[in-house]
Amino acid sequence: MVPIAITVAVAILAAIVVLAYGAPQWSYGALLAVWMAISAPCLLVVYAVLAWRLQPLEAMARVAEQEDPAEHLAGNTVAPELALIAGRINHLLAALAEAKTLNVQLHRNASEMQEAERRRIANELHDEAGPCLFGISANLSSIRRIADGMDREQSEKLLQRVAEIDDITSRLKSFNRDMLRTLHPVQLGQVPLSDAVGSLVAGFRRQHPDTVFTFDADALADGYGKDADLAVYRAVQEAVTNALRHGDAGRVDITLSETSARAAGGVEQVNAPRLIRLNVRDNGSGVASQLDAGIGLTAMRDRARSLGGSVAIENVSTGGTDVTVTIPVVAPAADGPRAG
Repeated sequence: MVPIAITVAVAILAAIVVLAYGAPQWSYGALLAVWMAISAPCLLVVYAVLAWRLQPLEAMARVAEQEDPAEHLAGNTVAPELALIAGRINHLLAALAEAKTLNVQLHRNASEMQEAERRRIANELHDEAGPCLFGISANLSSIRRIADGMDREQSEKLLQRVAEIDDITSRLKSFNRDMLRTLHPVQLGQVPLSDAVGSLVAGFRRQHPDTVFTFDADALADGYGKDADLAVYRAVQEAVTNALRHGDAGRVDITLSETSARAAGGVEQVNAPRLIRLNVRDNGSGVASQLDAGIGLTAMRDRARSLGGSVAIENVSTGGTDVTVTIPVVAPAADGPRAG
């Protein structure tokens, strides 16, 4: 700050000299012009010095505004007066980076625990409910044979009850198969991701014949790893289920593609990272402005965040809800032809 003080002193001294020695001979306009001619360079010097001294503050602001701060302030580039502040900012940035890493790991652990519980329930249904339903069907066949040896009136009544029980059992078998596919989609990793999601959408079509479903897969690899594929699959499940259950949608459009990350203005970046982008849009009643995220939406966000991705949910101006999930492609995609 010493150069600023010297500059200000020079400007004041110049003003005193002009007023003391030039006043008798010059007009006030001339005196003002002379003073401004002397002071203007001094002010420029003050501006330059201030800009130079405030550069560290600009660097601090630039680093602090980073969404994912990986850069810290170098101590040798910060003025001594700001070294303490820079040190505190670096400490805060390091703490934030550590907290973000821990948070991502917590999301990943929560997702893994949830999937482990889903697999356990699926195994229970497969090992317990499946054989029980098969046993009911086998006993119904035995009852039919017994009914054939009875008189006609009693046989008809018994066979009618058998038919009713058989119909209920068939529906339970179908429900059990759907639950197994929902809880533990074994086709993931065995078929291309687009086929797995297409099969899921086909299941929704069967269950909701009055609703229009469209599915478009563009430039997808066969797979992106177990975690990414599962995150996409579960996101489609949750978004479509919410559209049907809470939004009363008559149409649901699902788009899945691999794209490049774009800058804030929507312009594709050079050498931009690749992203898996899922969009689910419906024409239902939309979501409340203060959305109370349930277990499903929370799990969807947790899975995306654990992979470095994000989830955006907003109302469509023409009615309905728009859900967008983006997940970075962090590993080489599986070999094979691309869908679309």
